[in-house]
Amino acid sequence: ATWSVRAFTSDGRRTSIKLGEHPALRVIDARRQALIQLGAVQTGRDPVGERRAAREVRRAAAAAINVEQALADWQQARINAAEDPWSRTYASRVASALRVHIPKRLRVQPLRDVRRDAWTGLLARVAQEKPGSGAFLYTAVSSFLGYAEARGWIEAHPLPRRGRALIAPHVAPRTRVLD
Repeated sequence: ATWSVRAFTSDGRRTSIKLGEHPALRVIDARRQALIQLGAVQTGRDPVGERRAAREVRRAAAAAINVEQALADWQQARINAAEDPWSRTYASRVASALRVHIPKRLRVQPLRDVRRDAWTGLLARVAQEKPGSGAFLYTAVSSFLGYAEARGWIEAHPLPRRGRALIAPHVAPRTRVLD
C-alpha cells in the first residue's frame, strides 16, 4: 500500500503524487507530506513532472559513455574495419600510448564533459616531455575524437583545426643515421 495525494495542476490536469509506502511512512508523516505537496501544486509547481525530469537526467547521466568505454569501442571499430583495418602492431602501439598517457581521472569522465582545454593540455604536456609520443598521441586522439563526433557522442571535434603545428608538431627526421 502506498500513500498518495491527488490534485489539479495549474494547467488543469489531474495528478496523483506518490508520498511513500505504508509501513515505512506513518499516517501523520503522510499527512504532512500531503500538505507540502498540495502547497507546491497550488504555487504552480508540478512535483510529478519534476520527479520525471530528475529521473531522465539521472538516466542520461548513467547512459553517457565515458572516455574509457568510447576509446575501447573506437579501437575495436578500427581493428575490425572493413576498409583499411589496423594491424596488430599498430593497434598495440595505440593502446599502449592511450594507456600510458591518458590519466585515470580523464578516462572515467563522461566523454561529453571533457572540454577542449583538457585534451589540448594533455597533448601539449606529452609533446613537451616526449615530442615523438606527443605527435603520435595527437594523431590517435584526433582520430578518436572524429569517430566520437561521427557517432554522436560529442557535439563537435574539440581539437582546434590546424592545431597540430602548435600543440604536437611532427618530429623532424634525423639528419644522420647509421647504415
